[in-house]
Amino acid sequence: MAYAFRLCLSRNPTQQEIQRLSMLFYDVSKRYAQQKEEAVKLATDPIGPLPDGANPAEVAAWTVVANVLLNLDEFLARR
Repeated sequence: MAYAFRLCLSRNPTQQEIQRLSMLFYDVSKRYAQQKEEAVKLATDPIGPLPDGANPAEVAAWTVVANVLLNLDEFLARR
């Protein structure tokens, strides 16, 4: 989580930021564990099939976290 944050924002995350992203990851992965078809769709469309042994709910949750990071104003408008 911290590594993805640093890649996107070029700074270390605060503890609160890590907690919020971790909660998002946990909530989304729990939801997609119950909706496997939706998880596979989110994790594979349009980039292609999942790697062998990948958990669709986990990959979908990482996709959501990455989308959040990439849509932050701090990422889009670096000053």
